[in-house]
Amino acid sequence: MRTTLLNQKVTKPQRLKALRQLGDNKQQLNFYGIDAIELQKAINIYPNPTDATQTIQITTDKVEVLKIELYDLSGRQIKNVFVGKSNIGKNQFEVNINKLAQGAYFYRIEIGSKLYFKKIVTQ
Repeated sequence: MRTTLLNQKVTKPQRLKALRQLGDNKQQLNFYGIDAIELQKAINIYPNPTDATQTIQITTDKVEVLKIELYDLSGRQIKNVFVGKSNIGKNQFEVNINKLAQGAYFYRIEIGSKLYFKKIVTQ
């Protein structure tokens, strides 16, 4: 059985165990703890990798403050995708990334008081 650790201090052994369980999906660690199961259900970004338009689907069970930003790996903000309130259920955003250089980037996604980072690759 997997447990969800939100807003709790996470020890180094817990992080290492979670990284082993996540395998290649290490970007599913959230800022406050390890919440990979909830993240997989709540945030879906596709296609990844891509060279054109990307779709971000975020599912929420209540109205929450939602902020989505795109950053390069040096931490420089590239694009402010959305700032506002979510709808209950699916929230969908189309992001044009065709002018970005080939490489890795990440979305910084705030949903209420939770902060997530999702890695993407452009071709």
